[in-house]
Amino acid sequence: MVLHSPVFDINAMLIIAPIALILVAENLGHIKAVSAMTGENLDPQIGKAFVADGIATTLSGGVGQLFIPSQQRF
Repeated sequence: MVLHSPVFDINAMLIIAPIALILVAENLGHIKAVSAMTGENLDPQIGKAFVADGIATTLSGGVGQLFIPSQQRF
């Protein structure tokens, strides 16, 4: 097994950055939708939701599983 060190390519980062913004907007939309359905103000929990989503995505990527958005799990 050959191990390689990571290579950071600014062009690749620039391509991925807009996708990350779209995912943030999607996550925010989910929080707002749940807030509307339950009648609870979840705005104070937005930061926690973003952190939890990031941790879950990192953990799943660390074991080789691609992130699956919440609406595709069922």
